[in-house]
Amino acid sequence: MYAQLAKLAQRGLISGKLQENEQRPARTQYSLTPGGKQQFISWLHTPVQHPRDFRHDFFLQLYFVSQYEPGKLDTLVENQIETCRSWQQNLAESQESSASLVDFATLTNRFRYSQVQSMVDWLTWLKNNKTKISSPRGEQ
Repeated sequence: MYAQLAKLAQRGLISGKLQENEQRPARTQYSLTPGGKQQFISWLHTPVQHPRDFRHDFFLQLYFVSQYEPGKLDTLVENQIETCRSWQQNLAESQESSASLVDFATLTNRFRYSQVQSMVDWLTWLKNNKTKISSPRGEQ
């Protein structure tokens, strides 16, 4: 984690301030720089660009938007559904080119398509069930 913090600081996305305390060792408290905040907000509203990243990145986006910008939750979900449908279109086109063959590539492609379909189904469920998302500790 410290290596990642150092990289973010080198890129000017965060800055650290040493916090002295007589009861424990000094620690560095990090905060976003204006450039870091701008990049974070840009990432927050950009659909996940690859299915393999969906499970991690989208859930982070979902958490932050639901906690700090709940009015933009519908837009986040809609944009991700559109991106998922684009993935499906690309997968369907490559399936059509090898529709008569059932080789390993076709099996893999079919599996990917079904994974993306489950993402679309879940996102649609999320969109249609407008419940307030609480934080992991149940705080509102």
